[in-house]
Amino acid sequence: MTGGLLAGAWAGTRHGFQTNMTTYALTRLDSHQVARTWDVLRSVIGVVCGFSAKRISEILEQIVSGKLQCWIATGDDDGTTRYYGAVITGIVDHTLEIHLVFGFEAMPPGMLARGLDMLKAFARNAGCTEVVGCVENDAVRAMYQRLLGANVVGDSDWVRFPLDQKEV
Repeated sequence: MTGGLLAGAWAGTRHGFQTNMTTYALTRLDSHQVARTWDVLRSVIGVVCGFSAKRISEILEQIVSGKLQCWIATGDDDGTTRYYGAVITGIVDHTLEIHLVFGFEAMPPGMLARGLDMLKAFARNAGCTEVVGCVENDAVRAMYQRLLGANVVGDSDWVRFPLDQKEV
C-alpha cells in the first residue's frame, strides 16, 4: 500500500534501519495519529481478525487512552513510502504483549525480525523483562519459532521472544 490517506498522518516515533537504499521503519503512533487514520486500521482489523465492531472500538479506546500502543511498518524507496503493516502492543506487569500483527502487503526479507528487535528495544526502555505474543495459527507460531527464536509458553497460544539486554 502506498501514499494516500496514510501518508503524513503516520509520522510518530520512528525506529528505523536501512538496507539496499531502502529505509524501513517501525513507527509508534500517538493517539491523535491513530484517531485520524482509524478508518483504515478499523477496516484492516475487521477483515484480518474478524473482530466485532464493539471489540474494534474497545481497541481504539485502549490505544487513545495509552493502554495499548499502535505501530506502523513502513519502507521508503525512491521517495515512495510503502505501508507494510501494523502492530498493536500493550504493557502488562513488566511484559510487552504483542496483541495484533497484520499486514497490508508482504514484508521484505528481514523486516519482521528487525521490527521485533525494535519492539524489544522499546520494551527494555519501558522497563519490561519479557516480550510475548498470542499466536493462534500453528503455521505462524512455527515461523516465529524458526525465524525469531520464539518459545511456546506451556500449552497455550502464547509465545515468548528472547529479550536479551543488547541495545538495538
